[in-house]
Amino acid sequence: MSVTEETIAIEPLSAMAPIVLTIRQAVVEAHFADTLLQQCAAGSADLSLIFGQTAPVVVPKLVRRTLQDVLGHHGVAVDAFMTLPALRQIHETPGALKHVLSILKRRLGLPFTGDYAGHVGNFELFHLADWLEQQKPFSVEAPRPERSGKPEPVHALAVTRSKAFAHASHILHVECFSGRDTILDRLVMLPENEERSPLIVAPGDIDGFAVRLFTADGKTLLHRETTHFLNEVNMVMSMLGRTVMLDDKLTVRAQGASQALGKKAAVVQAQSSSRSVVNVNGNDNRWRGHADRLHQFVAQHFAPPSADRWFARSIASQLDVIEHINTLLHGGRTKSAILVDPFFGADALLRLAMRLSSTDIELTIITSLQDKVPDSGGLIPKNGAPQAVLEGVLRQYHALINPKIKVMNLVRPNGDQVFHDRYLLLYGHNEMTQIYMLSNSINKMAGRYPFCMTVLAEDISGDVQAYIEALSRGEDISSPTQPDVTFTWPEPA
Repeated sequence: MSVTEETIAIEPLSAMAPIVLTIRQAVVEAHFADTLLQQCAAGSADLSLIFGQTAPVVVPKLVRRTLQDVLGHHGVAVDAFMTLPALRQIHETPGALKHVLSILKRRLGLPFTGDYAGHVGNFELFHLADWLEQQKPFSVEAPRPERSGKPEPVHALAVTRSKAFAHASHILHVECFSGRDTILDRLVMLPENEERSPLIVAPGDIDGFAVRLFTADGKTLLHRETTHFLNEVNMVMSMLGRTVMLDDKLTVRAQGASQALGKKAAVVQAQSSSRSVVNVNGNDNRWRGHADRLHQFVAQHFAPPSADRWFARSIASQLDVIEHINTLLHGGRTKSAILVDPFFGADALLRLAMRLSSTDIELTIITSLQDKVPDSGGLIPKNGAPQAVLEGVLRQYHALINPKIKVMNLVRPNGDQVFHDRYLLLYGHNEMTQIYMLSNSINKMAGRYPFCMTVLAEDISGDVQAYIEALSRGEDISSPTQPDVTFTWPEPA
């Protein structure tokens, strides 16, 4: 039995203790594996049999069988003994889960940063095909004919099996695609002792195919794959022109940070581009351009409604914005929310918070109101300072505000604002989050200017969520200078 162990310390984005990830891998004999599987089936598996006394005990809560593309095999039957860990520390540590999933993907070769993320915490058994790491005993070929030395479109497929593999018969499910259309969908019987199948001919040019290979009784999937052909290559050649060196304020600041950043800010390289296209021409491809143009038109004019919204400048739109936010903050879909708006003051509280209807949602508002005039830097009289006015309105009307509301005001030690952008972070009852970026502040939404709300994409929303949650703790993870909390509501007991 061969055992390896690797320990990795994951540093969080905020001032929290690092998370230690230990990866243990082992190559074991069959009787160890059989013992662990029997224990899992009985309700718990003791990994100390392999990894020593510090290894955990696996306690599956349920068992599922799925088909996965793993370890170089496609359509593998996987028995997943699921422990469903809470991962509370990882979830609460900004950036930690992203690092853990990325490390698991690199070390184990499984797509934990994709569809396999839900397998974290599982004890899994892979039913790999008999050929394991050897070359597959069959292949799907797409012969491309040539005419006058030029390649022609593919019209047919063929399956070749090794002599040993062809001792048994198999069933092949074939789909052939042309553009966005399916032009062939067929079951093909592969008789025993027939190493190469007859050509499977499609009624037109083939852009790609999907195949699934089954045992003769159709009960066991042995392999599946989907392939699309390279029918067109777009090439761009760039020719460099003059080089301009800038020496402006941005360049000076970048040079002060590092030589590399200084060069990046200073150098502007002109270029011109020349494009060319190489493609495989079919018998008549006029339909492709026609179909592509219409698909693009449909995507632009008949796309399903997104979560993004744009509101024109009008009194009706101001009420529509409030109605839409009220829908987003409905207790039936949202458990809690954080609103980040540097200018959220008394007007915004009266305009929005007083009109929210759900009593079973927690709403935290992070603002950055200053006690000085932004342009001149002069101090605002204390009784007229935005923070003081907001506090007075909260004291007067808090009993009439339906959500459980919290307010926090953050400023720099020198009195400057801590942030400028506006966000709305929603926590759903299913533990999923969604982040909107707001075009302007709540106090003037759709009033002085149009108002836009757009959902941030998943690839950046995690970093933004960590930033917002840090602000709600009175921290700024984007700056070495930490803010001062000058006001909280409700006041600490």
